[in-house]
Amino acid sequence: MENKIRLGVIGCSNFLRKRIIDAVSKCEYGKIVCLASRDIEKAKKWADEFNIESYDSYEGILKRDDIDAIYIPLPISLHKEWAIKSAENGKHVICEKSLSYNFKNVAEIIKIFRNKKLKLTENIMIKNHNQHYKIKEMVKEGKIGKIFSLKSSFGQYISDKENIRYKKELNNGVLNDIACYPIFISKLLFNEEPINVECDLIFNELGVDVKGTVKMEFLYGKIALFDFGFDNFYQNNYSIWGSEGIIKANRAYSIDENLVPDIDYEHDNTKEKIIVEPSNQYKETFEEFFLDILKDRESNFEEILETAKVMEACRISAKENRKVFLNKNKVVAVSGYFDHIHAGHLELFELSKRLGDKLIVILNNDEQIIMKRSKKPFMNQEQRKKIIESIKYVDEVFISIDKDRTVCESLKFIKPDIFANGGDRHQGEIPEAKICKELGIEMVDGQGAKIASSRDYYLNN
Repeated sequence: MENKIRLGVIGCSNFLRKRIIDAVSKCEYGKIVCLASRDIEKAKKWADEFNIESYDSYEGILKRDDIDAIYIPLPISLHKEWAIKSAENGKHVICEKSLSYNFKNVAEIIKIFRNKKLKLTENIMIKNHNQHYKIKEMVKEGKIGKIFSLKSSFGQYISDKENIRYKKELNNGVLNDIACYPIFISKLLFNEEPINVECDLIFNELGVDVKGTVKMEFLYGKIALFDFGFDNFYQNNYSIWGSEGIIKANRAYSIDENLVPDIDYEHDNTKEKIIVEPSNQYKETFEEFFLDILKDRESNFEEILETAKVMEACRISAKENRKVFLNKNKVVAVSGYFDHIHAGHLELFELSKRLGDKLIVILNNDEQIIMKRSKKPFMNQEQRKKIIESIKYVDEVFISIDKDRTVCESLKFIKPDIFANGGDRHQGEIPEAKICKELGIEMVDGQGAKIASSRDYYLNN
């Protein structure tokens, strides 16, 4: 293989002509060698204009030994077929987003590329624009305090009803075509995967989704809210809001290489512009793909899968009109005496339930209360159990089997995925930390503020 990756293209999309041919021509580590189209006249015209070869067969270009990788800008319904055919012919692939129109297809594609040790990139080009990483750095440094929400709007008015986005059979509706951008940005800036997703889609008379909204919930009450559409006034922005400020990217996703990013930072009753150099996100995406091949770097398959999982959750949510949890079968446990119950406990239950699919409350038994307070509980364990079982966030109440004041033996018995603690308890301070480490149980702190204490009740009565 020479120092430049030789790229073949299958399909003559408008995006290819508008953005990609020029971007790849500026790459140091790759070049377009050949363009294949079933409209050979179109391919020849473009090939002559851009000084590349033309080909009249998708299959033929895959057989060529002088092609190292394939770029697929075809409609989404064709991505799986031609990604797999490319892999079967030993070609690395960079494919337009979305990689496919359901999670099953994406998982199948990735499995094949992994087995064949080939590189695969989903072209969500915004991941290579430096403005987003500047904003992420500011968030990490605490410039806007504790993060609460991210809001985004992205869409445009597409008047041409013959546009491929309006053809139902091609699966290029607004969710697959646009929603991946704010989904990616939310995960990037929050630095985690969402806990659950709610999605509403509006369909036109042809059954194509043309508008939509998504709400995603993350740990510690963070939310992402965004809307998108094909027939709206142009919008292309996001803002991330915290306890001490807000950052606004006013030209977020589609941004020309020479355009200086427009970022506002508001804090302490002041407003300032954040200076970030222009970036060619189209060129950088292909350059990274070429370097993955040349340096034999592992493709980020997990990122592709996680994005596809969120997209699938959006489809299910829109279809079934319900909130979809992404951590299915994940069990969360909390523990406490809960004698008496107060508002802080309800917050603990609510926040902890968001972490997974099932919440188990480990209830300290009566003997443990006596050990702690040297007096009988205000309510016995069965009374406390009955009250907690009536709380909507709770799926199960487990009376502790422990003989000391910890719940270590109960955790060994239940083996939850997560052990969550209230706002007044932290990993380094609790005796259960050691057993959680041994069993691989994730510990999460800060689930609710300390509002009241049953211990205070006993001290004062």
